[in-house]
Amino acid sequence: MTTGGAPTFFPTAVLPDEGGGVGGTMVAGPDGALWWSGPFDGFRRIVLTGTADPPIQLSEFPRPLTPQSYVAIRDVTLGPDGNIWYSTQVSVGCVTSEGKFHEMPAGDDLLIEHMTLGPDGALWFTQASQDRLGRVAIN
Repeated sequence: MTTGGAPTFFPTAVLPDEGGGVGGTMVAGPDGALWWSGPFDGFRRIVLTGTADPPIQLSEFPRPLTPQSYVAIRDVTLGPDGNIWYSTQVSVGCVTSEGKFHEMPAGDDLLIEHMTLGPDGALWFTQASQDRLGRVAIN
């Protein structure tokens, strides 16, 4: 999209869940690719190829099946360790550039929402159910 608001669409760049009605969140990864979260099933790694048709290369990284994987990914951010970190309502996790997942349950009543990297090198998140902030230190 230009600063004047004119978007460019790539109709031949079809994502697997097109028409599914549920989008994800996107973050620039440490590998120069865009990482896009699907609603429940993991991530797509999107490499921009320039003027090729379609102008992307797509890799998929499904989340391993766990009780937490049936809860939608809410937000994603790049962590200080170079991994893509994400939040669900009941967990915090990360995926490496190679597609390896690490997910930690946070409790059913936590209701984690948005997440971002803070100036202290920790990940900060909102807790929707209590109007509080939380912090995950990355060691």
